[in-house]
Amino acid sequence: YKLDLFLPTLQALIYTRIARDASRSGLVVLVNGAPVIWKSAKQSIVTKSSTEAELVALTDGCTDVLWLRNRLVFPMR
Repeated sequence: YKLDLFLPTLQALIYTRIARDASRSGLVVLVNGAPVIWKSAKQSIVTKSSTEAELVALTDGCTDVLWLRNRLVFPMR
């Protein structure tokens, strides 16, 4: 038996904008080139550096990407 799986191509674009009062994070997730998830929000925690703010954005973005990947590759039955 040959098992053909539809494995989508996931791309995530994650950004951080640093401001005086609060950092803002954003995310766009593309599946096969089409946007399926997008969001922009103030970060829920205050960071001391721009590097730390970028790590917060990356962590939040990876959480969303992993959630979507698990739904596409192993859908709930």
